[in-house]
Amino acid sequence: TGQVLSQNWLPDARLWGGPAIYTVHERGQQQYDTMWWLSFGISPELRVQRVESAYADYLWREVPMSQMPTEAHPGTIVRLNTATKQIEDSYAFPLGRWPSSPTFIPRANGGANEGYIVTTVMSDDTSTADSSGDEFWIFDAQNLEQGPLCRLGHSDLKMPLTLHSCFMDNAIPRTASYQVDLQGEIESRIGNLDSAT
Repeated sequence: TGQVLSQNWLPDARLWGGPAIYTVHERGQQQYDTMWWLSFGISPELRVQRVESAYADYLWREVPMSQMPTEAHPGTIVRLNTATKQIEDSYAFPLGRWPSSPTFIPRANGGANEGYIVTTVMSDDTSTADSSGDEFWIFDAQNLEQGPLCRLGHSDLKMPLTLHSCFMDNAIPRTASYQVDLQGEIESRIGNLDSAT
């Protein structure tokens, strides 16, 4: 019926910015015993004043604007046990790095929830040899706290914004003929913006 039957509110300081994107082992199930949630964190330079002003007096606001952090808070990935409603494991990304698109990849011959979490990570930090700052980070899904097992980068990698992702057992060629003219789509939208935007 679309009616909410129950809900749980689980505040956790690790998730400032809100749990934004999640991944699970084997999509399509009715329920999951484990979910990996990614919070983008809070970056003062990315806060949009007009958006914050629009929601400052929102009726169901959980945190008053006066209590919002003024300093940066790292993006964080957590492993949530959905039965106990507890965060069992987490990893906070270094400040200045923006993680996104968590993807669960099952371990070959592994059991349920055994595998890897791959995230895209964007940054302007070029101090790592042969890295543009944009990278793919690979975590053990059962031990996020130890940090990435591997960071994949390249000096020529310039990653666009990524959000949602999924793992496919097999990659096959695209057969759909539908295609959007990206330049035409963007130019038509930019032409309709007013100077205040």
